[in-house]
Amino acid sequence: MTPYRLCFLDFFILSLLCSFSVHAHPLTTPSLAPPADPKFLSLALTAPPVNNALKELQQSNITQPHAYIIHQQHLNHALSRFAKMTNRSKSLTREILVNAMNNRIGTIPKRFRGVHWMREPQSGDNVGLSIWGQDLGYIATAQLGTPPRDFRLLVDSGSADLWVGGEGCESNDGGDSCGPHPLLGPSSSSSFAYISNVSTFDETNPPWILNYVTGSVSGVLVQDDVTIGGVKIQSHAFGAALRESNDFTRDDIPFDGLLGLAKKDVSQQRLPPLLSSLYNASLISAPIAAYKLPRSKDHHNPATVQGELTIGALNRALYDPRTLVQVENVNPFGYFGVQMGGVVVGGKDMGWSNRTGLVDSGTVLVVAPQMDVDIIHSNIPGAVKSPSDAAAGEPGTWSVPCDMKTRVGIKVGGRTFELDPRDVAMWPVDNGSGGGNSDGGDAGGTHPRRMCVSGISPGTVGPFHLDTDWMLGSVFLKNVYFATDEEKDVVLMARLK
Repeated sequence: MTPYRLCFLDFFILSLLCSFSVHAHPLTTPSLAPPADPKFLSLALTAPPVNNALKELQQSNITQPHAYIIHQQHLNHALSRFAKMTNRSKSLTREILVNAMNNRIGTIPKRFRGVHWMREPQSGDNVGLSIWGQDLGYIATAQLGTPPRDFRLLVDSGSADLWVGGEGCESNDGGDSCGPHPLLGPSSSSSFAYISNVSTFDETNPPWILNYVTGSVSGVLVQDDVTIGGVKIQSHAFGAALRESNDFTRDDIPFDGLLGLAKKDVSQQRLPPLLSSLYNASLISAPIAAYKLPRSKDHHNPATVQGELTIGALNRALYDPRTLVQVENVNPFGYFGVQMGGVVVGGKDMGWSNRTGLVDSGTVLVVAPQMDVDIIHSNIPGAVKSPSDAAAGEPGTWSVPCDMKTRVGIKVGGRTFELDPRDVAMWPVDNGSGGGNSDGGDAGGTHPRRMCVSGISPGTVGPFHLDTDWMLGSVFLKNVYFATDEEKDVVLMARLK
């Protein structure tokens, strides 16, 4: 069986080969208390049809791993981000993640054992993850330099740094280039300038280095003009990468850099993030990043597959303003989290009012303590817990009918936001192909009901983990319009129109 050799960057991490393009909207009310004349920029986000992505995968002769492997890859990814965002990174080692994957392989039916679960990572602390999946990452196109050139940037709510490949960039594996990506430097941009001394660059002690789940990138500090959504900021300071791991340099990587939208407190480059710079320059009304994430399963419906990132305001055309809530950020480490007022399954309130949820568009799964996950699935008709997990020492993987109808709701700010069942039923467990919820089987019972791995997964970060911590990834976030406001330190959420 052909090894599965693609990888996925740590960020959310915001759908497979998604793209942003400049898109004008008649935006109106930006928030609960809008300024009289809000300034903002808006980018359209679209996801490719699932069927086309599957066809490309099949034509590439790449074998899709079993659903349990894909699930564990995403869970490892989620737990790594979870640990970082709760200041517990030391509690989650690479050895723990590798052991979890090895245990998971032991739970796979024998006929699927020939798969390879990951590429060998490029550094000792990184675990390779699959880039293939549903709604994995979101990419924005910005223009950098003079003359301006397009750079495709992976948008990351779990990072605060902006970087692109710099002229002279080399791969950490000994290659002499950083792949087929545009590079920025004095030869390509007349407005470019170095902040760091590039002639003394030392890869063992670089001016900045960023370690992701799948690899690392390091480089020098520079400044240049940046245009995003038609708004230009001059001489913005950011990073130009001079060393990149293979996870970023290969031909199949669809982005040229990364755009972080978290708080400036978590910047590894120790520079004002682009969001802060736009606000401080009065180019936007508020340091707000608002998201409508696209859903690849909606490829048949252009109206719902459309997504959007709005910076500086909320786009009232995308959400029901009657449902808008604003809640205090409960994460003290530079990221964003919400107090969850409860969880509802099939109309039944679980009675939980003390959970907190990290909001992360760079994570796919909803991750919660094992007890919560077990109770949720016990209220979903047809849900099944893998019996082989117990023998392997694993906490338990739940599967749900691919055609499940039960709705799970999460309460925030006194309002219940429901998950589309299609987002909970993810990867079919009876084969390695993606695209859950595509075939529910014979409702009359003449054929076995098709089962999919659940997107609500057990996971905690210890040893002093809290049984109230949740991670709210795109399985939930695709179902709401949400925004983060750094100045007010709040999260806003509403039902989509």
